Amino acid sequence: MIWQQPHCGREYLTCGLKPGQGETDKTEGKPRLSCDALANAGPALLSHSAFPCALARVPHFLETGNLKEIATQASVVAILACGQTAVIITGNIDLSIAAVMAFAGVAAADAMKYHGVNMWGGILIACVCGTGMGAVSGLITGYGAIPSFIVTLG
Repeated sequence: MIWQQPHCGREYLTCGLKPGQGETDKTEGKPRLSCDALANAGPALLSHSAFPCALARVPHFLETGNLKEIATQASVVAILACGQTAVIITGNIDLSIAAVMAFAGVAAADAMKYHGVNMWGGILIACVCGTGMGAVSGLITGYGAIPSFIVTLG
């Protein structure tokens, strides 16, 4: 069932609930799950079922070395997610995040391997490359009035 909210005109899927009907079914008095509760429970159920499965299949899952490796691999995604969160909060979308990360990593690795730059110099080069590419796409989006979706597409 779809109904329109009177003050904004948006349509919402209500899973059979009428406007104003809360978490309990007023006809029977029994607790009733809403669509929001079911949609929010899905990721939690999936993550909570994945952990016992990993423990059952891999006997060394909780060892320090494995947990350190998981944290190391997840840290890159977490850093990128923080940057993407700031972009999404401003109402934009950045499709080039993986390409910028790859370019910055290749530029840093190239400088360290072929030009004798130390690790800190490589980190600085990666940061400068990523910041520069982000600044260019931000300037094109801001001053060129082109949607960020189009700017970061290519």
